[in-house]
Amino acid sequence: MNEEVVARQPQRTSRTTSWTFTAVCCVYFALAGWAAYKTVPIIATLLAGLGFSISSDSILFHLLLNYVWLVVGGVAGIVALLLARQFMSFSERYRRLSNLILLIIAIGSAPMVLVAVVLTLSGPFQVMGKFPQ
Repeated sequence: MNEEVVARQPQRTSRTTSWTFTAVCCVYFALAGWAAYKTVPIIATLLAGLGFSISSDSILFHLLLNYVWLVVGGVAGIVALLLARQFMSFSERYRRLSNLILLIIAIGSAPMVLVAVVLTLSGPFQVMGKFPQ
């Protein structure tokens, strides 16, 4: 009788996601990093045209000048988190926290990815480089 009870209970699934989903997420976050690399200068130019200026001694100014390393480091951190979730078993609390972080980053980067893809397909990135500075 005890064997029947054990047989009826559903098997607990592992808390890791499939490798296919992890690979798709890694590609999406790499695409989001590329989109950030392409759209940050355009957004900075737009803000400068609206009258927002950043002083040259501020830390933000230096980060914006060297934002490529920020993007590469961010994408590397996100991919490392995704892979850590595959190999390590997080507690319920940390698993939910990592899910929340990844969800916020994915939703927040979606408009940037859309803008970068549309602008790349329509060609303004080539035109933007030809404008006089």
